[in-house]
Amino acid sequence: KKATRQKRGGGKLRFLDFTEADKWVLDESTVADPDAEFDRDWAVGLLQQVLDRLKVEYSESDKTGLFESLSCYLSADSTQRPYATTAEATGLSAGQVKVYVHRLRARYRELLELEIANTVGSQDLVEDELRYLFAALNTSN
Repeated sequence: KKATRQKRGGGKLRFLDFTEADKWVLDESTVADPDAEFDRDWAVGLLQQVLDRLKVEYSESDKTGLFESLSCYLSADSTQRPYATTAEATGLSAGQVKVYVHRLRARYRELLELEIANTVGSQDLVEDELRYLFAALNTSN
């Protein structure tokens, strides 16, 4: 019984497919730097935390609708939407929208600086950390 037993593979010859292995190695080498990916995830998380905090402030002031209308201006592509469009949708003038957006962005930056100040040891390091945060966001995946 033992003599007639087949070895692993059932008597078929199996060859390693080196082209698939090479492809796998190349795919793994194109993955983003794990440290850069970690930094980018940290930056995105921090910005989301600040945005959530700002949203809470607006909701506590019964301005949730205003926040929802203006929060699109916090993104990098905010120049895509004219103030007149938001003014029309909210019943405000374009000038009022511009002022509210300016205040929203200023408060967002204040909250971001406060959040960063909580993570670094000195107020002097906040600007450096902000630069690092934006550099982490600008790295390609």
